[in-house]
Amino acid sequence: MTFDVTFFLDALRAAVLHAPQTMGLVFFSFIIGVAGGLPLAIVQVFHVPWLGLAARAYVILARSVPLVLVLLILYLAASRGWARWGG
Repeated sequence: MTFDVTFFLDALRAAVLHAPQTMGLVFFSFIIGVAGGLPLAIVQVFHVPWLGLAARAYVILARSVPLVLVLLILYLAASRGWARWGG
């Protein structure tokens, strides 16, 4: 399979057409990322060992959400572009 520039541009155009949903997801992931640091800050202040493990797991999950959302957005944009080109 060769990479077609028009396929990429069409996928990008599909993502731009759905910009309100995309920006909503990006804002939501940003809020989750910021909130992910709160439990870790609480643990550092109060020094609760078992809560520290839970907070670290939560922070790892919260930091992976933006990456998952970006990959999902790229996948949806690419699949829309692929469907338009008859793939």
